[in-house]
Amino acid sequence: MSDTYMTPSCQKYLLLLRLLLISAGVAWGVSVAGLVLPWAMVEKELRGLGAGTVDDVMVQYWLKMAAAVYTALGCFYVWVAIRPVRYRAVIGLIGWLHVILGAVFLVNGQMLGVGAIPLYVDVGFCFCVGLGIVAVNGRLRDCFDSEARRRV
Repeated sequence: MSDTYMTPSCQKYLLLLRLLLISAGVAWGVSVAGLVLPWAMVEKELRGLGAGTVDDVMVQYWLKMAAAVYTALGCFYVWVAIRPVRYRAVIGLIGWLHVILGAVFLVNGQMLGVGAIPLYVDVGFCFCVGLGIVAVNGRLRDCFDSEARRRV
């Protein structure tokens, strides 16, 4: 189904879904800076976020790997946001993925004693965006079901 044949209320839900997906894509995709910037600049930014110095080359390597995965995840979210009707089968799954990531961040952040500001911002973002994607996707499923019933 094309989004041009949707009711105005369903089009609003589709727009909200796109905004949620793009915001998730940007939040994850900002990690591209960790891939393209020199390590000295990356480490300076990490220290600004509360990290200590990272002298171990293997830890630097793993952080670059994590930045690559986060960047790929961000690109995936933006890709899905461009054509959400086409990829609607995975949208609910990636919404729940965000919620699970938020729970993982919360548990590990608490265990490691991460400060409230980065921890609660990350966890809150994951929960809000993830649950938002799940909820809006559910409303859109109702739109698709009602549209399919009208065509029969």
